Amino acid sequence: MNKEEQKLKFTELRIKGDTFESIAKQLKVSKQTLINWSKCDEIADAIRIAKLTKYQNLLKSYELTKHNKIEHLAILGKKVKEELLKRDLTNISTEKLLNLFLILTTKLKEEVPTHQYGGECTLEPIFGITPSFTFNPED
Repeated sequence: MNKEEQKLKFTELRIKGDTFESIAKQLKVSKQTLINWSKCDEIADAIRIAKLTKYQNLLKSYELTKHNKIEHLAILGKKVKEELLKRDLTNISTEKLLNLFLILTTKLKEEVPTHQYGGECTLEPIFGITPSFTFNPED
């Protein structure tokens, strides 16, 4: 295996999560050589991008993306609001339900992007929150 093939294999194994020590044994190179290779911008970028992609796919598979959180909170908020409208507000359990509604509304405000780009937003507010759009590389 030539040096370029070793670097490619090193990159693949680091993306997979192998340790420097484990990779050094497999490729029969020193751990310091691997550390030096990992400082190369091209290799470091490849590893970083691949790991970020893996993490993003993992989050999506468990529906933990920002979109899923907002959608889930909005559905729960709507159900709580509908239930509140059915109840007499003097009831203790209604107070607890109202508190839940306020908590969900606060959480929605935290999750919905706040930076608006482009023209005037024409979407209807959800629970008093006017949707706006932002570019977030984490999503």
